Amino acid sequence: FTATPGVTDTAGVLSVTWTHAADYTGVYGTDFVVETSTSLEGGSWTPEAEGVNVTITGDDVKFTFPAGSLNFARLKVTGP
Repeated sequence: FTATPGVTDTAGVLSVTWTHAADYTGVYGTDFVVETSTSLEGGSWTPEAEGVNVTITGDDVKFTFPAGSLNFARLKVTGP
């Protein structure tokens, strides 16, 4: 995966996109997952399901923050 990306603001819709190498064979939910939390200080991280706020297109993994959300997001990679 690439270095930590910034948050993109497209007409008020906030998102973050991570790009992985074309030859990366990991599977979402098994080898990598987007997690969110309401706090960076001792907060718990919740995995996000693919299909609602997480979309995967080609080599891009995109998380779109829900409207009014004050959450933090991270990409957790555990496998290949």
